[in-house]
Amino acid sequence: MKTALITAILLLPFGFSMAQGLELEEEPKQQTGVAVMTFDSPSHDFGDITAGTKVSHTFKFTNTGTAPLVISRVQTTCGCTVPTWPSQPIPPGEKAEIAATFNSQGKMGVQNKVITIHSNASEPVFRLTLKSNVLKKESANSASDINN
Repeated sequence: MKTALITAILLLPFGFSMAQGLELEEEPKQQTGVAVMTFDSPSHDFGDITAGTKVSHTFKFTNTGTAPLVISRVQTTCGCTVPTWPSQPIPPGEKAEIAATFNSQGKMGVQNKVITIHSNASEPVFRLTLKSNVLKKESANSASDINN
């Protein structure tokens, strides 16, 4: 009995260190994954619009990856196109939107505006496009002539 008690006391610290070692090995591993932006449609055509008109479109997408999606920057080809985008990470499986407004003031003819998205997605640089055909604004006299 004494021998068993002494053996248990001597092995007790060894047992604690083994248990601590096992706990360290069983800690959850850092999750690794990748975010994926899947858009309903990466382009939009406004068709014919009148010069001076502002038009907007919302691009809808889903993070179909396994990691949160973080959009770090969104650029446009000119100041006539203004985008808005989520500032918070988009969790896997969640939907989000990028909206863009195109101001046709001073523009004429076919317009192709590119919105470049920089993120941590599997495709770190992704481009959306807005298309339109800007027509000359008719004067008030021309419009009244057509109506008469």
